[in-house]
Amino acid sequence: MTSQILLVRPLPGEGGETRRATHLVEVPKGAAPRGSLRTCCGRQFEPGELELLDGVGGMPCEACLLKVPNGDGRATADAGALSARLAELETTVEVLFRCVDRVVQVIEQRSRQSSGGFGETDGSLAERAMLNRRASEEPGQSGTDHGPA
Repeated sequence: MTSQILLVRPLPGEGGETRRATHLVEVPKGAAPRGSLRTCCGRQFEPGELELLDGVGGMPCEACLLKVPNGDGRATADAGALSARLAELETTVEVLFRCVDRVVQVIEQRSRQSSGGFGETDGSLAERAMLNRRASEEPGQSGTDHGPA
């Protein structure tokens, strides 16, 4: 027997707006939901507590998303594996942010050292670099123009 997934949300006044997440309910295809409903995340709702949605409204219930069955009735995701992968990606992003911060610090330090005390700012160095790049990309330019002195 095939099933369909319905999008439901608690009615206004049923626990506050922050608790009105969009839940997923699996029902037999073509059957109208009757009686109490159990969402994919395991919450039980009684008749009159939910509204049927045409699309996602508000925040989706993450637990429902992790446990929604696929075509053969199995959950589509292993929550433990997803959590572990997300933690791994967060660690990688943090390392990359630290690397970028370090590169910015080195560039700023070298820019200050190379200004030779003439008061040239990082912004003007960046502007000169941009002008040099544009000049070298223009047809017929030798790339020797170093922008404003």
